[in-house]
Amino acid sequence: MTSQRKSDGGQRARQPGRLSAGEAAGWLGVSVSTLANWRCSEKGPRYSKNGKWVEYDLVDLEAWREAKKIDPEAAKVKVVKVMKPKIAQRLRETLNLPPVKGGRRKVA
Repeated sequence: MTSQRKSDGGQRARQPGRLSAGEAAGWLGVSVSTLANWRCSEKGPRYSKNGKWVEYDLVDLEAWREAKKIDPEAAKVKVVKVMKPKIAQRLRETLNLPPVKGGRRKVA
């Protein structure tokens, strides 16, 4: 895994800790096309491009995946905020969450 195939069949040396787009996609558990879509839409992990070669630092992949982790407690609060007030009130009581400060917001 220290080299990457060229279209002409040759090999190109790669620094340790750097992954090709295919290797990075496998490491993240997504398809290569998903990774390409993320690059085009400026989502996903940081990458480097040298000519036509796209490479990912393993450190950047780990940092991006860590940043995408969801805290279950924080997720509960977000869910409660988008519900109807009466349902949200019952759910807050069930989950022992603090009451929401302020009144209802008007949605335009």
